[in-house]
Amino acid sequence: MLSYNVQLALRTPPPYCERRNVGDPMGKERARLMSNHDGSYMLRDVLTLLDEAGVWAAMPRTVQQDLVIRIVKLACDRHDCNAGEILDGHEAFGLCYDCRKPAESLRHGLCRTCWPDDEDDDEDDEAPDDH
Repeated sequence: MLSYNVQLALRTPPPYCERRNVGDPMGKERARLMSNHDGSYMLRDVLTLLDEAGVWAAMPRTVQQDLVIRIVKLACDRHDCNAGEILDGHEAFGLCYDCRKPAESLRHGLCRTCWPDDEDDDEDDEAPDDH
């Protein structure tokens, strides 16, 4: 049997996971801590396996989105995973990795509200000037 402290630690998320400072989109408040990259990549692969098995095709889109949002929230809030890493390659769900809300129009995984104002959507597509 596990000690009381170990049981409590397993039930309680680390304190830094509870504080998601909305005014700090780059996560500088948590910058000193490492993200659980392995957990994020594993969940991304699980989403891919579920897609390949046809699980998502059997669900209405809103149910898909709700389930994925709940998975991402659990992973990020309880296990310090990274939403961008989990949702990378899964833009078809139509979920913003920053605000974790449904959005049909995404740019690099971000909705229009979360996309930085100083970034231009066509920056990569512009041809250099011929002077």
